[in-house]
Amino acid sequence: MEIIEIEKVMPYLINSFPIGMGMTAICFKNIDNVVIKIFKKNDEAKLLVDKDDFLDRLTNIGRISNSTFIGPDTILVHNDKVVGYLYPYINAKVLAKIPKSTRLSTLFGNYEILLKDTKEISDEHLRLYDVHNRNILFNGKYYVIDLDKSNFMENVEFNFIENMSVLFNNILWQIYGTKPWELVRFMDYNVEKFVGKMSKCDIESIKEFVKLLSDRCEEDDPTIMTVKKKIKGINEYNSYYKLY
Repeated sequence: MEIIEIEKVMPYLINSFPIGMGMTAICFKNIDNVVIKIFKKNDEAKLLVDKDDFLDRLTNIGRISNSTFIGPDTILVHNDKVVGYLYPYINAKVLAKIPKSTRLSTLFGNYEILLKDTKEISDEHLRLYDVHNRNILFNGKYYVIDLDKSNFMENVEFNFIENMSVLFNNILWQIYGTKPWELVRFMDYNVEKFVGKMSKCDIESIKEFVKLLSDRCEEDDPTIMTVKKKIKGINEYNSYYKLY
């Protein structure tokens, strides 16, 4: 991990253009396909960068980065304060811009890689935070950027459950157009609400999801049986449309 003064990257900014802006930072892409993330000077950014462990945390996030989770490879400082970092540009769409017609089988095509890489960062104690459908990228494979708000927690098993939950929920959110906390959870089913949301979406995607859910649960799981019964009552012709 390289730590350099921000003045050394100023020439790069001349040939860069902005590609995104959030509450705490602005991102630029330069001609070498490097993203330059610069933190703002507002209160929200200060709460993040003024923490005593922020430099160490960013360094460790960069150290455990893998093919899915893209952390910093160079940290920018000024007067001993973190002011930004660099990471490789990923040529992919943010999940929010993936068409609603995308098949669930496509979105889960590289699920095993996502699972493996999430297990790796969870075993390194990383707990994802502020991950959503605009910093999860997809081009046939998943990437997660903007990891700077994530933290290190002791319980690796719980880290893995929480990390996979936030990723899985965001993927399903993209298909069904509902907020993650309104979706079915494996240990806290809300069948009525789930089916109500699903019935306004693509019937084929619904069937795919039920199969995916069935493959991961017992055959006689009462929730799966209830969902299947309710889906049979949906008129396929009338339900085959999108909300978007």
